[in-house]
Amino acid sequence: MERKILILGIGHSQVDLINIAKEMHMKVYACARDNKGPGFKLVDDFRRIDIQDVEAVKKYALEKEVDFIYSMALESAIPTITKVSESLNLPNFCSVSSLMKLENKGRWRQTLGEMEGNVKFAIGRNINDFENWDKYPSALKPVDGSGQRGVYKVNSYQDIINVFNESIKHSKVKELIIEEYINGPEISVNSFMYNGELKFSIVSDRISYSEYPGGIIKEHIIPSRIINKKIENRINSLVEKVNGKMGFENGHIYFQIKLEDNEPKLIEFTPRFDGCHMWRLIYKSTELDLRKVSLEILAYGKSDTIEDYDTNKDIINVKTKFISEKPGVLIDKDKYNIPENTLYLEWYYNNTEVVKTVTSYLEKVGYFIVKE
Repeated sequence: MERKILILGIGHSQVDLINIAKEMHMKVYACARDNKGPGFKLVDDFRRIDIQDVEAVKKYALEKEVDFIYSMALESAIPTITKVSESLNLPNFCSVSSLMKLENKGRWRQTLGEMEGNVKFAIGRNINDFENWDKYPSALKPVDGSGQRGVYKVNSYQDIINVFNESIKHSKVKELIIEEYINGPEISVNSFMYNGELKFSIVSDRISYSEYPGGIIKEHIIPSRIINKKIENRINSLVEKVNGKMGFENGHIYFQIKLEDNEPKLIEFTPRFDGCHMWRLIYKSTELDLRKVSLEILAYGKSDTIEDYDTNKDIINVKTKFISEKPGVLIDKDKYNIPENTLYLEWYYNNTEVVKTVTSYLEKVGYFIVKE
């Protein structure tokens, strides 16, 4: 029986999802605020709907009698998917009770409490709420933000005063969180929970541009060059504890972690795929397609792909390298140095197109994967 999926968004990450859904012979519906994304021409039906409009998405899902709703890499899609799925009794990876903890960084920090790996933090709506904070350097960010919007590294209370208004304008609830800044290398963990068990977890090095604020990504590397088995076990223990506290029993959960004196410190986590196409890097390294695993569970209630996966198999050393450019620049693909031995290459722009502003510093215009 043909399964029907409703995908929220039609951007580059959703193209990855649309493609695997089509390969699995699913009927693919999609909605987004406009039809300008690259996924528009790939779906069976499209509707102009703001993906944060819960009632409109619910109405569309009912009209098309979809079997489930999903999205890749869109933080803003998680609340809608969760609320509509629970309302319509559709399968989903996140519950409304988990969502209530998740959607506010201050709340999930409080939920984790004194758990080893949680960092010191404080929450505030006014500048003077942070007057007594004395743990510098620190990161100031919106409690409900996504990506790197409104994120600032601060070294003093005066720095907080200087960036407070710029940071809080990215928060819908007008609340900020300040967290101790962890000095140490950054790693990503792509984990997959299956029936309450940490079925898959892989650690990768997450290399950011040091000259720009907010952790703008330059490279991802599998396997990590900076951890050993002992540290990996500590990381996986932290991942399991967080997933358990948050009530994540199934699905993909993405973590950003820093290592301080070889101890993992939790920076961010979210029950979705990351925005860097890490599923593809993982697939090139392990031959495990986590997109397929996700859709199998949502469509059929189980995944033969992950049940049959050999966790002891050797993995291939691979790297994702992002092609980045400043906003406002006209794209000229010939000026970039792309290796000839790429395993995969994808551009987000065509030649002569103008780079859009997202971070205001440096934007991704494409990426490639190579063997290390």
